[in-house]
Amino acid sequence: MSKKLLTDTGAACWFPIDIGGREYLPTMQSRWKTNEEGMRRLIEQLAQRRVVRFYARNDNLGCVIPYEYMHVEHSYEPDFLVRLNVPGKEVTVILEVKGYADDRTQQKHEATQRWLAAVNTWGKLGTWDFHVCRNPQTLDKELIYVQQQWMSALAHGQEPKGEKHAV
Repeated sequence: MSKKLLTDTGAACWFPIDIGGREYLPTMQSRWKTNEEGMRRLIEQLAQRRVVRFYARNDNLGCVIPYEYMHVEHSYEPDFLVRLNVPGKEVTVILEVKGYADDRTQQKHEATQRWLAAVNTWGKLGTWDFHVCRNPQTLDKELIYVQQQWMSALAHGQEPKGEKHAV
């Protein structure tokens, strides 16, 4: 199978992908486009489908979650903040796009779970959730799933806890 470089602005990812039987390798340029342009396009498509009300790349927004790794304090800045379109409820999803996970990633995600529990208990910042997308090509299906989970729970008089969803 021949390997081609991925150079379009689609929401590919930072690991090899298969499109139509061909394997494409990302370049530094396509990774940047994926993070900046491709993700923007994906989320805007979800907004057009009324899954997402709005979103923001967490760049200089100040959404920082403290965590500890190897007994050293660090700060974790999630990739995106996404407001889901859930009737009767404002749900902000911390969206992390991560192609791989290691021990440090696990610590960040555990800290995010503690942060969610604290913020949702406090209640003054609305309702928050957390989602890790392992493959940007499935992000649309994953956020639709998260939205449906919220809508289903609310229809039954319940509320999902802010949890990490991995589809």
